[in-house]
Amino acid sequence: MKLRTFFLLAFFLMTAGAVSAQNVPTYFPDYAPEEVKAVKKKHKHRNKKDRVRLGVKFSYNAQLQDVYDYDNMAVSVPSTVQLIGNTTVGPALRIPLGRVLYLQGEALFGIRSDWARTSEQEGFWNQLDYSYKNRTGSYMWVPVYAGVRWAPVSLFALRGFVGPRFNFAIENKNFTYQKEYYTLSAGAGLDLLKVFSFELGYNVDMNRLKPVDGSGLWFFGAALMF
Repeated sequence: MKLRTFFLLAFFLMTAGAVSAQNVPTYFPDYAPEEVKAVKKKHKHRNKKDRVRLGVKFSYNAQLQDVYDYDNMAVSVPSTVQLIGNTTVGPALRIPLGRVLYLQGEALFGIRSDWARTSEQEGFWNQLDYSYKNRTGSYMWVPVYAGVRWAPVSLFALRGFVGPRFNFAIENKNFTYQKEYYTLSAGAGLDLLKVFSFELGYNVDMNRLKPVDGSGLWFFGAALMF
């Protein structure tokens, strides 16, 4: 009788323990989710690192009055001859220095021609062909920019840059450095989809540390960077 009573008591104790164990709530510390969120937030807005990029850049350079007509308060559309004469094109190389800083060097080529005769030609391609075949000279600009880059996501980035531009005249395939002055450039840029790059800036010629009067030019640049 005592043995039966012992087994009955043991059975009821085991059953009660199993039921109690099922009703015990699972416990997670309150601070765990906040710690996980803090770690995620810490890396969420980290500046996305870039890589070395090589591309082709087009730059349109103009006086401010060529871009905006203050008298009529309306945008002035440049003619195709102005577009050809004020445009430079060439390769660009961007080298990141960590996640924020970068260096960019370019070699932009342009031509000088008889623009009055060029304007007499009909159609953009005829004007471009005539101006190139009858060019009176060529030149190369070599800007070297130091810049900062902020990319909250990999497909979008904002840039700011400043640096000197060195100017060369080209005659009979000979490059002549224009020693009398150099050019100081500064501006801001926008990168999209890891390939397209746009920028707006200002150039001014410098004689040592003194700006050359009337030398300021606005420029708009567009590039494909791979």
